[in-house]
Amino acid sequence: MSKKRVFKKLTGAMKYRKWGLWEMDDTVIVELLRVDRDQYKKPKYVCRVLESNFDEWQENDIVALNSVGMLDKAVEDYNIEPGDQLEVIYKGMSEITGKHPNAGDDAHSMEIGHASDNMEETDNDNDDYDI
Repeated sequence: MSKKRVFKKLTGAMKYRKWGLWEMDDTVIVELLRVDRDQYKKPKYVCRVLESNFDEWQENDIVALNSVGMLDKAVEDYNIEPGDQLEVIYKGMSEITGKHPNAGDDAHSMEIGHASDNMEETDNDNDDYDI
C-alpha cells in the first residue's frame, strides 16, 4: 500500500482586477508570493491579500497584479522579493511627461509602499514614503 500524500496549499483560484476598474484611493496590502509572466512575457505579481478596501478581494485571497509601469519599476528598483509586503494605493490616470518614449500618453498612477522582514520598524511617522 502506498503512502498518502499530504499537500500544503500554496495557491488557490487566482482573482484578478483590471487596472481600469480601480477607483481613486482603492487600496490593497499584499504579500508577494511569486512573479510569473503573462502571455505577453510581462510580469504578473501573484500575491496573497492581507487587507483590501474593495469587496472583491478578501484576506488570504490569491490575486494577480498585472504589469504596470510604476509597480514594475518599484519591484525592480527596490529589490522586492517573495515574502515582502506591498501597499498599493491607486491614484487614477496621469499624463506621462518628459523625454519618455510614451510622453503625452496616459498611464495608471499609484503610490506603492514596501515592507519586508529585513526592514527595521520605526516610531517616526515621517518615515512613510512613496516608491
